[in-house]
Amino acid sequence: MEPDFIQENPHGTVPYLVDGALRMNESVAICQYLASRAASPLACRPDDNDYGQWLNWNVFGEASMTYPLSVAFHYGDWYERHVPGCSKYPEIVRYYLDAFQDAVAVIEARLEGRTYLACDRFTTADISVCYSLFLFEMMGFGDQIPDVVSDYWRSCSARESYRSLAIIEAGPMRQSRK
Repeated sequence: MEPDFIQENPHGTVPYLVDGALRMNESVAICQYLASRAASPLACRPDDNDYGQWLNWNVFGEASMTYPLSVAFHYGDWYERHVPGCSKYPEIVRYYLDAFQDAVAVIEARLEGRTYLACDRFTTADISVCYSLFLFEMMGFGDQIPDVVSDYWRSCSARESYRSLAIIEAGPMRQSRK
């Protein structure tokens, strides 16, 4: 990593937002901050009936979905293939994939009769949850997503903004800070 980046962000993580004197490194907080500051339709306003749901689903995507996938990813096949001397731990992987599936069941229940998670429109809550669905699919488990959630994922990933992203395979996820 670049020394200037580590000096600016000693944790060395991405994303990292610099906005004047403000420094942020939590992805959901960054999404909420940017959407709220710009009065974007990606944010729900405090007077929206679904404002609490919007806050909840923003965090749910990261805490209840991405976290278990991160653990499964690190202790699964990918880690074994890319980190010399590391072996996989199938019991840990299974436990955290089951936790992810429990979270997917909660999403499935929320999506019954609705297109998006909050405020009757695509918001940062959908971005947060769909990122986890993207990771699950990338890990080779996309066929294990229930139809309602799979349809939701297909709809969100068919959006022009998603399709315009360039996905770059970058090798090992964690680089040395030296």
